[in-house]
Amino acid sequence: MTSWAKQKTSRPGYDFGDGVPIKVRYIFRGTPCGKEELAAVKEAFKGGTLTMGPQVEAFEKEFAKYVGLDKR
Repeated sequence: MTSWAKQKTSRPGYDFGDGVPIKVRYIFRGTPCGKEELAAVKEAFKGGTLTMGPQVEAFEKEFAKYVGLDKR
């Protein structure tokens, strides 16, 4: 679990009016990204392909595998 996921929420919950409170996370300090994530963002910017580059394709393949849709 990343350090930001362990941080406290700003309030215990929020009610959208249906009587079911939800937890809302707010990050007040630090960054939700580690060195590896920041390096990947830097490489994407350097390559000039922010939306359709090789990192996007790699992410889509990995995510499809994670959710069980890589068998198609």
